[in-house]
Amino acid sequence: MNRKSRRVIRAMVAGFLGLALAAVLAGCTGGSGPTGSPMPTPTVTGGTEPSSGDPTQWGTYGSRAEACLGVGGDVVALALIPNNLALMNDSAGIGGLDDAIQTMAVAAPPVISGHYLQISAMVLAFGRELDTYNAIVHPPTATPDASADRQPAAASAGPGVPSPSLSASDPPRPSFDTTSFGTQLDGIKEWLKTDCS
Repeated sequence: MNRKSRRVIRAMVAGFLGLALAAVLAGCTGGSGPTGSPMPTPTVTGGTEPSSGDPTQWGTYGSRAEACLGVGGDVVALALIPNNLALMNDSAGIGGLDDAIQTMAVAAPPVISGHYLQISAMVLAFGRELDTYNAIVHPPTATPDASADRQPAAASAGPGVPSPSLSASDPPRPSFDTTSFGTQLDGIKEWLKTDCS
């Protein structure tokens, strides 16, 4: 991976985590509204918090309020995925992005964790498609071995060799399936609307 790719990946991950953290912190302030009245707390429309019921109803979150806050932050972070993937030139950042999605899926209430897992599968599939595309458009160059070091400098291609460029015969760059992604994200948002409003 080249230096530019690493910087882009670091910037995307930092932005991704920064926005997620900002969303979580904004929800945690519990401050007053503009009129000085307390912020309303979400009410549960589908029942009450479990006391003697299923303790895993809220995933790894301790309560409905924590689950609503955590999942709300997840939605903000997940919504950035299509833009992050559009900026990727290779699949080097896919693993870190998938790890973050998997962590969210484990923490989420079980009733919506499948949506996270579907998003994870879509991200991984896009990474594979991007690898295939790059293998066609930018085939790997032979790496010099130890015997190449003994050859005269004139035998090397050097910096004057042009890098491969896109041609009309190259396949189109893969695009992330934003329609299916939106369907999965909407499933999580629907849970928020139903269980947290």
